Amino acid sequence: MPSNDWISQISDHQMSFSYLGVAGFFAISGYLVMQSLSRSSSLKEYFLKRILRIYPALIGVLVLTVLLGPFVYSGSLANYLHNSSVWSYVPFNLTLFKLQYSIKGIFEDNPYASVINGSLCTLPYEVLLYLLLSALFYLSRTFKGFLFFLSHFVLLCSLRLLYTPILLKMDILFI
Repeated sequence: MPSNDWISQISDHQMSFSYLGVAGFFAISGYLVMQSLSRSSSLKEYFLKRILRIYPALIGVLVLTVLLGPFVYSGSLANYLHNSSVWSYVPFNLTLFKLQYSIKGIFEDNPYASVINGSLCTLPYEVLLYLLLSALFYLSRTFKGFLFFLSHFVLLCSLRLLYTPILLKMDILFI
């Protein structure tokens, strides 16, 4: 459903306040993760902080999902306990890369059939960005000037992505 705020209207519904809110959230998160990395005494400490940031909540949500599953399961409790997807849900999702979005018999008639926790799909990207950030941080410490070049490149790409819809609507940008 298109938004009717003024940013949405001038960008032909390509951008909205909610889009800017999400972008702002990711920008603030990026600064905080970078601050965590720069304050860590080693990459080991940084990765430990990232693990402690993700896994406690993830384990809690996954276990809670399995425990509450019988209340929304389409079959009996006995069938639920014999369902192999119940027992694979927690271990697969703890890998962060072989995600299992569903447990057979739960939410099968929803618009996004069987999906229990769609936000799990963001975790592999989050972990990959932690790895990428640590590699870029190492390169910036090793090769002086690399971070300066990279930060300006990312800034220019971000501005281009952010402002292109507005500028196209105003016929200012020619591609």
